[in-house]
Amino acid sequence: MPPRERVLVDDVEFRGWKSLDLTRSVLEASGQVTLQVVPEPATIRRIGRGARIQVKLGDQPLLTGFVDARGRRLGGAWTVTARDTVADMVDASPPPGSPRSWSNAALSRIAHDLAEPFGIKVIAGKVHALERHAVQADFAQITLVPFPVYAVDEGGTAWDALEPALREIGVLAYAPGDGSLLLTPSGRYRSPRALVQGENVRTASYDENLAQRFSAYYVKGFDLGDEGQAALAVATSAGATDKGVRRNRPLVVVAERVASVETARLLAQWEATVRAAESEQVVVEVPGWDRNGTLPRGEADAWLVNELVSVSLPAIDVKGELLISGATYSAAREGDGTTTKLTCVRANAFEPNPAIVGAGILGFDEEDGE
Repeated sequence: MPPRERVLVDDVEFRGWKSLDLTRSVLEASGQVTLQVVPEPATIRRIGRGARIQVKLGDQPLLTGFVDARGRRLGGAWTVTARDTVADMVDASPPPGSPRSWSNAALSRIAHDLAEPFGIKVIAGKVHALERHAVQADFAQITLVPFPVYAVDEGGTAWDALEPALREIGVLAYAPGDGSLLLTPSGRYRSPRALVQGENVRTASYDENLAQRFSAYYVKGFDLGDEGQAALAVATSAGATDKGVRRNRPLVVVAERVASVETARLLAQWEATVRAAESEQVVVEVPGWDRNGTLPRGEADAWLVNELVSVSLPAIDVKGELLISGATYSAAREGDGTTTKLTCVRANAFEPNPAIVGAGILGFDEEDGE
C-alpha cells in the first residue's frame, strides 16, 4: 500500500477529520493546515485549544505545531486551523533577558538564541534529515560568517529580529515540518521526478503580474561612524535594478536596522530578487502527496518546497528546470480529493544579484524583449 495521509493530535492518531488543506512556502516561516472536523463533541474535544498536531504522509512529517483557531457554522463541520511551532517566533516577542544585540555573531548563533526560548531547534549549515535529495554541499560558510554588530529593537517579535539578517545574506528560513527551523539557500534539493504533461500533471497554469515589480531599488539607512555616532548612510547608486521593468519605477526602502552601504546593496538585491520571483509563477496540480503517485512503496517521499524540478508543459509553453517555492497538500477522507498543488518559479529566483536579467519562465529575454 502507498503511504497514507495522517493527522496526529497529542501524538495519537486522529480520525475525526473530513478534509484538510496544508500550505507551505519558502517565503513563509510557518506552514498552516486547515481541517474540516466531524461535528461531534467527543471529536472536537480531542482537538482542543492549543493541542499539539502533526500532519504526515506515512511517517514523513509535513507539519508539527499547535492548534490556533476553531470555529463552526450552523449545520456545518468544525473548522480547525493549526500552524508549525515556528509560528510562536512569528507571533511572540523574545522573553525578557533574551539577547537583543550580538558582536561578531554568525547567523546560526543569532537564530539559535532567538529560537531557543520557544523550544525550536535550528538546522543551519547542513542537509536536513527530511530533505533527502540534496544537490548542494553543506553551506556552513554562509551561516557562520559573523555580523560585526547585530542589534534589534525592543517590542518586536522574534521573527522581526531574525528576518533582517536573513535578507542581508540571502538565506531562506522556514519550518521543514518536524518542528524545527531550517536555514538554507534556495534550490538546494532536486526532485527525482519531473512534472510532465500527460503523465502526472492534472492541471497547470502560468501567471505574470508586474504590479509589485520595480525598475530600480534603493535602500536607505544609517550606519554607526568611527566613533559610534549615527550618521546617515545612503547607497551611492541603485542597489539593484530589474531590466524586466522597462518604465521608470523606482522604489525606496528604509533599512530596519543599522546598515552600511554594502548592507544596503545586499538588501536592495534581495528586495528585487523576491519581487521578481513572485511576479512570474507556474502552478501545477498533481495527484496525491507522494511524488511516486499511487505506486506501492514503503517509505513516503512527498513533494517538497525548495526543490529544483524538471517541468514539461507544452500546452502553456513551459519547459525546463524550475524551483518549487510553495506547496498546498489537500486531502479528503472520502472521494478522490488527494492532490498537491505546486507553485514554481525560476530556478535562480531567490539568488540575489545586482541586476535581474535573462530569460523568464517562458524563455523570453527580459532585457531586449525578444
